[in-house]
Amino acid sequence: MKYVAIMGETREGCFKDAGNRDLPKLLRDGYGSPRNCFQKAMDAGYKYAGLQYRGECWAGNSFGKYGKRPDSECNMKCRKDNSRTCGAGWRNEVFRLKELPKPKPVAAVYKSLLGESYFGCYKDSGNRDLPKLLRAGYGDPKKCFQLAMDGRFKYVGM
Repeated sequence: MKYVAIMGETREGCFKDAGNRDLPKLLRDGYGSPRNCFQKAMDAGYKYAGLQYRGECWAGNSFGKYGKRPDSECNMKCRKDNSRTCGAGWRNEVFRLKELPKPKPVAAVYKSLLGESYFGCYKDSGNRDLPKLLRAGYGDPKKCFQLAMDGRFKYVGM
């Protein structure tokens, strides 16, 4: 039977899992619903999502370290969507997620404080795009920008 995508994902197949998880991130808010799982994984920036044991939602950027298994081993119906399967015990039904476009800068009217240019609003994650925190400039744009210039940083964000 041909897989019908919900959100542009591609089914990669059934894969074995173990205690040292193949897809390392458990996304509890995605439990039981393939749609919720895929959305949570995409929002968190993952390339792959796996459904296991009726709907545990696992995510990561690579998979397959324990090998592929026959599709017949991923045979448990999803807890919140009986029309789909959600893996089985120690079996991930793995999906390659649709890649989301990179965020584009948000247009804004901006008045320069120290000659800086406004590039827009960007979404950050735990792996910081701008890794240096200038604590002394917290809450004070002018001071923050001055600290960044003094530190010879090319970019600053607030």
